[in-house]
Amino acid sequence: MKNSKGQTLYYFLVFTMILVISWAMMLNIAKLIRDRMVMQNTADNIALSIATHKARTMNFVGGLNYLIGTILSVGTKPDIVQFPSYNTQEGIASYILGDYKSSSARRVLDKDVAKMKTVVKELQGLQEYAMISHLAYINLLYAQYNDFSGKYNLRIIPIEAAGKENAEKYFGLKRNKIGIKYLKTINSEIQKAHLAYNPIPGRELIDVIKSKFSGIESLVAKEIVKALESLAGGFQTEEVHGTSDASWYIADKNFHKQKTKIIFRKKDKDSGKPLFTKLLNINYPVMTVYSASAIYNTKGMMFPKQESPFTGFPPNDIDILVKTVTLLQSARVTAAFSKINWIVGAAVSAVLASTYASRMVVGNLGESVDKSPIRAYEQAKDGGWGAHLVPFRSSNEN
Repeated sequence: MKNSKGQTLYYFLVFTMILVISWAMMLNIAKLIRDRMVMQNTADNIALSIATHKARTMNFVGGLNYLIGTILSVGTKPDIVQFPSYNTQEGIASYILGDYKSSSARRVLDKDVAKMKTVVKELQGLQEYAMISHLAYINLLYAQYNDFSGKYNLRIIPIEAAGKENAEKYFGLKRNKIGIKYLKTINSEIQKAHLAYNPIPGRELIDVIKSKFSGIESLVAKEIVKALESLAGGFQTEEVHGTSDASWYIADKNFHKQKTKIIFRKKDKDSGKPLFTKLLNINYPVMTVYSASAIYNTKGMMFPKQESPFTGFPPNDIDILVKTVTLLQSARVTAAFSKINWIVGAAVSAVLASTYASRMVVGNLGESVDKSPIRAYEQAKDGGWGAHLVPFRSSNEN
């Protein structure tokens, strides 16, 4: 009888222990599954958050690229009348911002191109600030989710310190190094026709002659240079308002590498020990989850692929305004010179027509998506940059 009670108690204890151990195992497994799900969701959220922020930054930088091209396309290369240049290498002068208050009695040196230069420089600064801010955002996420005490470890690939060079490398962008030449112009009137032209007629020839005497230290050479400067109208040193070494952004060879990888690891700590660790002699494994995201635009890159001086044609409304004002000026100049002499008027008309036609041809030839910031943006803006999760692949593409 006693033996029977002892066996019953023994089986009861064994059964109870089995139930407790089973219960502990179920809780441990449930905790493992829960922790892994939470970590995977966290990794996915980090990856998608970075990609979304990057896509928005790309849209912002691309929009500013378009603005830079549009502002420069409104500029002109002044030849008696200001014609749209669409070419930053030949030189950009003011157009809509030009000084129209001048008269034939007093020529006015137009300094309004400085406004254009300032606006372009500020837009370039905003582009750089936006990209640097994105790198700072990634570093903030890293600091937020990476527990340096050792419980969690987060890797973000790639991650760079916030800086201009790192930002351009990260986004796969570089400045178009075919820079911008900003020209000053003289504004005056002939027979009430507004003229805007380079300050120095024949300046190239004068520069060549001056260079021959520039290294000669003699009274005769100095007098010759002085006479040449007087012949040039006294604007010899004021022809170029300023230059810029770079203009809009173009895509570089790393542009296609727009993937972000996340490796999120939870290490074994006392607070995370399984139930009955010592009794069962078990430990949770080191848990690691992976995620990856990328940005995409189904319509195009939004950035030109090649270095080029061509801005492309401005939007239709601005283009119509520029062409209308240009043609009106051409007509007024032709009419003004025709009053002086009809032969001169005809010659001026022929020169203006051929210049305008050549500018339009050059503009069309340089207007391709691969070269023009305006065309590249116009093609891709409807797609816009977006973000999505993608399969995680290691460095050997596994």
